[in-house]
Amino acid sequence: LAYISPISRLRRSQPGSEYLNYLAGLLLFFAGGSLALASRASSDASGALRTDGAFSLSRHPLYGGLLTSCVGLSILSASSERLVASLLLYALLSFKASADDRLLKETHGQAFERWAAQVPPLLPDISKPKRVIEGLQCAFAESGAGEYDRTAIEEEVLYQASSAPLVLFTRESSAPCKRALDLLRETGATPVVIQLDDQPGANLKRSALGRITGKSSFPSCWIGGEYVGGFDDGPSEEAPGLVKLSFQG
Repeated sequence: LAYISPISRLRRSQPGSEYLNYLAGLLLFFAGGSLALASRASSDASGALRTDGAFSLSRHPLYGGLLTSCVGLSILSASSERLVASLLLYALLSFKASADDRLLKETHGQAFERWAAQVPPLLPDISKPKRVIEGLQCAFAESGAGEYDRTAIEEEVLYQASSAPLVLFTRESSAPCKRALDLLRETGATPVVIQLDDQPGANLKRSALGRITGKSSFPSCWIGGEYVGGFDDGPSEEAPGLVKLSFQG
């Protein structure tokens, strides 16, 4: 009920720290709304496990977005009642998320476990703001693309990934991509570089990479048509990422 009552104490202009609190509340409110909307854009009615878009940021982005908006509203309205309600909501959504995770694990097995090991249950990892922004961009890009053939996009990505012995999917603005290319130049390797900034349907291909590999970050490194990870991390000991592989020879 704390959230249903009129917001009568919103502070539109406050000096000093109270003004900063207002800005923080406003940011959280809209960030949470964006995450919740992105989760709807990334939803899949077929029941398939989604690991791209908003689901590359949070296993339950609808819950995380709702909670973030409620905390933002509590700060905006300077309401201790709403803050308490947000804490209760956090407990409720955490319980619901755990129940959903058990069901997803029963349904999807190891695919869920790999995803859950990399993605937090409710709130995105804000220590990686660029990844958060890119995940939201992909979710909204898919929503704006309307109906399209996901299988065809995934097949195109896999074809490109197996087009040479060593293939890197990169983005021009990505610092890890630049480090990966520098490392390969030092070792004398000559990869085929597919820069998605220049590719038609770049965000759709990025989402496809996320579905195939469980990771939506860059670079995405492939050897012999097999995914081996990013710059310094990977999905397994056999595919630990480019840095560890370079030391293994």
